[in-house]
This record gives sequence, structure tokens and C-alpha cells, in this order.
Amino acid sequence: MTCKPTVLVTRTLPDAVEDRLKQDYNVRLNPDDALYSPDE
Repeated sequence: MTCKPTVLVTRTLPDAVEDRLKQDYNVRLNPDDALYSPDE
């Protein structure tokens, strides 16, 4: 079993784009579309 690369999505994307990312990557979404601080 191959590990998928992880993608951090910092902004909200269209559902179709998020669904496509989930097929090939471990996706970490930002569902609140909140800005991240430099420390995050």
C-alpha cells in the first residue's frame, strides 16, 4: 500500500476540486476558510 502525499488546502475550493484532490492525496482542508497565522 502506497502512502498518499498530504496537501494542506488553506482556502475554500469548489467541491469538485476538493473531491478530486481527495482521490489522490491526503487532504487537510480549512472548512472555515479562516486565515492561518504565520505560526500555524
